[in-house]
Amino acid sequence: MLEHDDDLTPASDTARRTVLRGALVLGAGSVLAACGGSSSDNTAAPPAGTDTGSTPPPTESTPSPSASAKAKKSAKPSAAASATTKPKATATAKPKGTELGPVSDIKVGGCKIYSKLKVVVTQPTAGKFFAFSSICTHQECELIDCEGGKLNCPCHASTFDMSTGAPDSPPATVALPKKKVTVAGGSVYLT
Repeated sequence: MLEHDDDLTPASDTARRTVLRGALVLGAGSVLAACGGSSSDNTAAPPAGTDTGSTPPPTESTPSPSASAKAKKSAKPSAAASATTKPKATATAKPKGTELGPVSDIKVGGCKIYSKLKVVVTQPTAGKFFAFSSICTHQECELIDCEGGKLNCPCHASTFDMSTGAPDSPPATVALPKKKVTVAGGSVYLT
């Protein structure tokens, strides 16, 4: 049976309010827990000084799994940050040997004769470079050009293959000595 407020003493009125608040807090916590889809704790803490008849949940010293996952995620660099970070440029080391000149001096299907070093560099097909002695094996005349797709000697009309240095027409019968070249950084090096 419901009593009137006039019949209650101040102490019993406070106790009654405390019990009602506790019931409201527990009921609201149950409703929130049932409706919520979140993994976080949805129960509300009772107002200070309210005794709900239950003990408060223990305080954790370690963060929740979702909090630690967020911390790890924020510790990783963002995609935008890593996209703007440029890798350090590595210096391309020059090959050991003598730099002959730019690759552009040796046309595809052509050659370049380096008279001071007595070497000829050919590029019979794109990107394929070969080097030979530029001195004819017949009577040691220096080659003059590579017209007609052959290395040509002006003295006695001997010709040599641009890929192998082998003689194509007499009087030369011995191949041109091979030399080693390396292409790096847009230049040709005699190595």
